[in-house]
Amino acid sequence: MPATRPTTIQQRQEIMQLAQTGLSHQSIAQDVGVSVWTARKWARRTRAGDLAALVSHLGRPVAGTLADSPPLVRYVALRLKRQHPTWGAAYIVQKMQAHPSLRAQPLPHPVSVWRYWRRFGERLFAKRQAPEPKPPKAGVVHGVWQLDFKESVEVPGVGSTTFTQARDRVGCAPCCIRFTPRRAPITASLS
Repeated sequence: MPATRPTTIQQRQEIMQLAQTGLSHQSIAQDVGVSVWTARKWARRTRAGDLAALVSHLGRPVAGTLADSPPLVRYVALRLKRQHPTWGAAYIVQKMQAHPSLRAQPLPHPVSVWRYWRRFGERLFAKRQAPEPKPPKAGVVHGVWQLDFKESVEVPGVGSTTFTQARDRVGCAPCCIRFTPRRAPITASLS
């Protein structure tokens, strides 16, 4: 099998110009000094006269989350997440639908947007806070108490009342309940 050498941009441009004049692939190949298959390949690629078709794209095609989406869609999805870190992907896609510059663009699925954000890791998502430690377990009765307060509860005939309740963590039975009615009504002065 003969060794092949890549064509240069100048050769591809010459093939395009000769193909536009109507020459056959055989005569183009002889004039430029390439094989018939190479002349046919570049003549077909540049049939519309597009100079961008002269550039070879080597390697694998662009892959990844939102690779097929327009750059503006990726930019807006990332910008909205940076401005509103607590918003989720579904809500941001909903906001993108109302975005004036994206009206004609096809929008991605929320899961794809979330996967796109995950590529940025800690640069986009802040580290989660450590959970609060659990209270110590009570080994004995009356070892740990839980206090609950309910303020400003309206009780008919009494008025606004505060309820205080103490509960043992082991037995979970209320040990002390206290009702404190408000002595005098609070009046707001507008002066």
